[in-house]
Amino acid sequence: TDGGTLGIDVGGTDNDIVILLMNNGAVSRWASGDHFGSSSAQAVMGPKGGAAVDATMKNRDFNVYVWNKGAKLGVNFGGFDVNLNNEANADYYDKPLVSAKDILNGAAKVPDSKKDALARLYDLLK
Repeated sequence: TDGGTLGIDVGGTDNDIVILLMNNGAVSRWASGDHFGSSSAQAVMGPKGGAAVDATMKNRDFNVYVWNKGAKLGVNFGGFDVNLNNEANADYYDKPLVSAKDILNGAAKVPDSKKDALARLYDLLK
């Protein structure tokens, strides 16, 4: 992700973020370029990691999981921008240049070697 802040922050973090789109409307908005960017006021204190940002998973358009490295203390006003990890997508789908649109509309098929991991993820989300 890329983001900007206005405020006082001490420290820094490296974030890995997984966003789960929970319904067809969310998938359509994401594929059209609406990445749910938001601006908000927040107070943060770290380190933290592996936390589910949204606990009411089935009633939301999307759920976000964040893994952080580092520590940060401060109050800030900010937003975010989402950048895709094309290298991770190419590795997962076993082919280069997999587009987000192909992933979201089902055109990018999950390789047999990855189906067990995907089934375990689905089980965790039930």
